[in-house]
Amino acid sequence: MRDEVDAALARGGVAPFSSERLRLSSRRAKMKEFAVTPPPYEGYGEQRVGEGRYREVIRYRQHVLPVLSALAGDERPE
Repeated sequence: MRDEVDAALARGGVAPFSSERLRLSSRRAKMKEFAVTPPPYEGYGEQRVGEGRYREVIRYRQHVLPVLSALAGDERPE
């Protein structure tokens, strides 16, 4: 990730990373959306795996949904 951080800092300096904004979660809406449309990070991960930078893609259904469901107290992922 060092190369990615260095590239981001070269593009915009530290200013874009100097503040943080919080907003209400849209978890349920995103869960419904990602049930039919893969999240953008999966495509990015596929690219990186193809380049040999990462070994495996983080998948919403396989990796993220079980964590979200456990945190929400659901017995099974939706």
